[in-house]
Amino acid sequence: MADPVISLGGKDFPVPMLAPKQNRIVVPAISRLQGVKANAITTEQYDDFLEIAFLAAQRGTPALNKVDFMDMPVTTAELFAAFPVIIQQTGIFKRTDPEGEAQGPANSLIGIE
Repeated sequence: MADPVISLGGKDFPVPMLAPKQNRIVVPAISRLQGVKANAITTEQYDDFLEIAFLAAQRGTPALNKVDFMDMPVTTAELFAAFPVIIQQTGIFKRTDPEGEAQGPANSLIGIE
């Protein structure tokens, strides 16, 4: 089964299950973002979104470096759209069932409005 893909800056990045070295940063950042509203996001929260997306993209594309990532034309909409895939790939939240419906908090962990 192929890894899910996120699209950032017009490029597709496979996102394998994250390893502990990513999860130790990604999981706490996800917790900090709980309940974030897109029209009231702080710089620190935006930085968390960027760090989460970078680590997820780099997991499946190890040659991707932070400087190149930060220069990519990544939209906020792309960051938000990538989030459910990244949450799923942390491995600590319930995965989607075969019918495609979320089981548990993966899609509801963070309420981006």
